[in-house]
Amino acid sequence: MSLMNKRNVRILSITGLLLFVVFLFVQNDNWLLESVVSDSSASAPSRTAERVRNNEAPRPIVGGSSSGKFDPAQEYINIMEMAPVVLFSKTFCPYCKRLKKLLADNYRFSPDIKIIELDKHPNGDELFSYIKQQTSHTTVPNLIVNGKSLGGFDSIKKLQDDKLVEQTIQKDSDFSVIVSSKDAAPKPNKK
Repeated sequence: MSLMNKRNVRILSITGLLLFVVFLFVQNDNWLLESVVSDSSASAPSRTAERVRNNEAPRPIVGGSSSGKFDPAQEYINIMEMAPVVLFSKTFCPYCKRLKKLLADNYRFSPDIKIIELDKHPNGDELFSYIKQQTSHTTVPNLIVNGKSLGGFDSIKKLQDDKLVEQTIQKDSDFSVIVSSKDAAPKPNKK
């Protein structure tokens, strides 16, 4: 009889431990889903997609010194602190339009991509010169993840063709950005 009790205690202990582990996984998944859903609900387009469709220029950050002279290095730092993924663009550039459309139509980002339209920025030319020095990417669009340039439209299109956009951006952002494909079909519920 005591053997049966020890066995039952072991089974209950293992079952309890497994339930606790499952609980932790479910809590983590719920938190992840809540953060993704809160940024891109089915009833409203994501803020990134809205910005891309409206070709909205973000409000200039314009960092500078107390003397009032524009400091592109400080402006670049300020922009990079706003979001882990930043797209430098120009509103008239066809490659920029293609990249913004590709990203908006195919992916969800959490947090959203920060889009800086250099031709709308009061010191866009100076800032663009500084960005070219920092990233060694001399054209727009220029998609930057945690300070590292992933390139322009052709580079991102190649990543998309190789099905590496999500993986590359998440890895380069140290997994601080969640990227999901809008094409991904929801998993069916098993009953």
